[in-house]
Amino acid sequence: MATLLEKKNELLDQIAQLGTFRRGQLSEQYYEKTNAKGETIRTGPYYVWQAWVKGKKRSIRIPKKDVQKVREEMEVHQQYKELCEELADVMESMSLEPPVDEEETLKKTL
Repeated sequence: MATLLEKKNELLDQIAQLGTFRRGQLSEQYYEKTNAKGETIRTGPYYVWQAWVKGKKRSIRIPKKDVQKVREEMEVHQQYKELCEELADVMESMSLEPPVDEEETLKKTL
């Protein structure tokens, strides 16, 4: 049980060390329009971060200068999800182990 408890604490420490993160996705958008000469002009890319927050879709335009920061925050969110999944596995394993009777363990060691 001690190794699972140590793993649990290690995972919680790693989660605590994560910086800020964002859920969702970052999309590139382009717009096409026809000018007075009949030529199609494509503008963009424009970046939009989208996520479902409390049951509602949230979309925010992201300035080009902030795109790398948003991508990094999304990577941190992926790390968070992976650590949480690993933590769930450890917690489930802990719950499946037979309970340790501390009094019996003490009697055997004395």
